[in-house]
Amino acid sequence: MFRRYFKESYRRLHSGLKAVNPDVLVMQHSDGAIAPILDDWIDAGMQVFNPVQPGVPGHEPEELKRRFGDRLGFWGGIDQQHLLPMCTPQQIEREVKRIISILGWEGGYMVAPAHILQPDTPVENIHAFLNAARNYGEYAYETT
Repeated sequence: MFRRYFKESYRRLHSGLKAVNPDVLVMQHSDGAIAPILDDWIDAGMQVFNPVQPGVPGHEPEELKRRFGDRLGFWGGIDQQHLLPMCTPQQIEREVKRIISILGWEGGYMVAPAHILQPDTPVENIHAFLNAARNYGEYAYETT
């Protein structure tokens, strides 16, 4: 359905945005197991995939980075349903570091929970996520 009904419209939209401002970064949000059509999204102009959802088929960080990392940036990847509300700060730090090391390899990753933080997430776990993001999530980039 995406290819038949939506792809060309997205291509025109993304092309129009780039025509107005070539520096605009096209980020597309789409929930669910959309890995089978990521090539089509990229062909339509998507540059950043949001969100990488833990536990969703096709969203394994290693596979996403291997298949699409040279053509696509990633946003998300940190589990907000189990990891952040239910694990220890030490477990959160290890997992954030692991995800950054995979999706952030050679750049192209915006570390973030896959979706909004749940109300049952302890404050100390939010701090653990933020500290891990600060400690492991910085890589050099050039500004103009």
